[in-house]
Amino acid sequence: MRCVRDSVVILLLLLATVASARAEDPNIKVQVSAPQFYVDSPLTVVVTVERSTGDVGDAPPVFDPTDEFIISEPTVMRGSGTTQSLVDGSLRRTQRYYASYQFQMRATREGQLTIPSASIVLDGQQYRTNPEHVSAIKPATADFATLRVEPDHVVAYVGQAVRLSINFESSQIPRGTGAFIGDTLPRGVVAMPGKQQPIANGEAVNVPIFGIEGYAFLSRDSTGTGTAFTMPLCMIAETPGTRTLGPISFVITDDPRWPREKYSVNATPVTLDVRPLPEQGRGEAFNGIVGACTIDAAISSPSAMVGDPLTLTVRIRGDVPPGRLPAPRLDLQGDIAGSFRLAPEGWIDGGVSGDAHTYSMTIRPLRADISELPPIEIHWFDPEASTYRVSKSRALPMKIESSREVTAADAIGRRPPTIARDSLADSPLRLYANTGGTGRLTDRSLDFASAWDSPWRSIVLIAPPVAWSVLAGLGAWIRTRDPRVVHRNRLTRRAIAMARRARRRPELAGVAARCFVAAHAGLNPESITSADGESLMEGMDSPHAATVLDALRSEEAVAYHGNSVEASQGLVGAIRNLGRQLRGRRGGGA
Repeated sequence: MRCVRDSVVILLLLLATVASARAEDPNIKVQVSAPQFYVDSPLTVVVTVERSTGDVGDAPPVFDPTDEFIISEPTVMRGSGTTQSLVDGSLRRTQRYYASYQFQMRATREGQLTIPSASIVLDGQQYRTNPEHVSAIKPATADFATLRVEPDHVVAYVGQAVRLSINFESSQIPRGTGAFIGDTLPRGVVAMPGKQQPIANGEAVNVPIFGIEGYAFLSRDSTGTGTAFTMPLCMIAETPGTRTLGPISFVITDDPRWPREKYSVNATPVTLDVRPLPEQGRGEAFNGIVGACTIDAAISSPSAMVGDPLTLTVRIRGDVPPGRLPAPRLDLQGDIAGSFRLAPEGWIDGGVSGDAHTYSMTIRPLRADISELPPIEIHWFDPEASTYRVSKSRALPMKIESSREVTAADAIGRRPPTIARDSLADSPLRLYANTGGTGRLTDRSLDFASAWDSPWRSIVLIAPPVAWSVLAGLGAWIRTRDPRVVHRNRLTRRAIAMARRARRRPELAGVAARCFVAAHAGLNPESITSADGESLMEGMDSPHAATVLDALRSEEAVAYHGNSVEASQGLVGAIRNLGRQLRGRRGGGA
């Protein structure tokens, strides 16, 4: 009984040891670059996964959603290593595999922040890391600078562009760089760069803000002791409600050699009152343009026949960025949809050019009485008057002609004579009457006898052979006139002659190989080496290539080492077969 109890205890200890080993494999660690960091500086977080049972895999860790950090895609490093340990007098080696994922995290605010847990899947099993706590601090306030966020209006409709200007002024010139913090956009708001209009005596610099590469215009005062920049932006709210931008701060590094010497400049938050678009007066053709809008139209040709394809091109300009200007609804414009067939694929987006968005579509006129392309309408909402409006392009004059129906007479090539006949008879158009039945014609479409008697018989029989002979002769003459082909053929004939003589005089095998390589490389035989042969025949796994290369190497061995030369008995055949392969690989030739 005691023996059984001892066995059970030993078994439990073994199971605990195995479970502990399995619990340590894989080993997942999270390392943070610093427990405290400036809120404008990126925080580096490294997740390392190590295991001994196999490769880590390709799936990177995925962090839980968070509003406190903006997390970039990771930089991945993979590898493996071997560790040795002495166990019970014997050397034991252990193979370990690891993957390191380096993330850059940018804080959205200052204060105590939490790096969320990350999950990673290995062999179908999910593992999770523990959350990490860090502190984001803001640099000291700069009393020598100001920052202002100035919108052109604070009450707007959904979809209306709000021009925003961010102005920074400083009484001294910062010697380092700057970055914005607290520039997280509220939900339902998008930001885009504004119009690039540099101020006087200024230069443009890129400063990221609101997740975009803002385009700031930098200038310095006349005394050379101060600096300022103005950054134009455009905000569009896509949902109604109150939206607050900021508080926004601009952090500047006074000296790049001492990156911890930083200062921050704060701007007053801006609150936008975003209102929904009214339902009254909204037509079915309205597709979301808010602000004044114009449209121009052009047609690929002012004249056409019924059914001919024509390209209609429109250019739209508006108070919103051109990338947010949609195409007009032609299918809802009756005077166009009733006179033209619209392409089923609809508009083709031609992209943005300057301040205009271009679209094109294929249309086909349906009638011959069309005298103009009616004006193209674009519907938009006027936020100043709180009403819906329509802009139109100018009408384009057109001339549409009737198209003629293709008949059997057009297929034959001439129209039959309109002569009334009482009975069927043979006609000059090779229609033969069938006297055996009423109202039927004999099928003579395969009348070889009449075709053989045709005057075209001799031309059909003689023309192809003559044309082939002329083309073949012309091709041969052109090839003989090509200096490269002449050079190749002359050296190839010399190579074959030397290869035949090498059966009795082995030292000529190398000469034959050099002539052959020179023929296809376009070089002189005296300058050919075995390296030239290897370059010419790279990628050709052929015994013929090996035979020629052996001849080149054997000659070089005689020149440098005095070794004997052994000519291959198959050198002539190798040169001929290898020549065909090289000409085929390079597209033929004589």
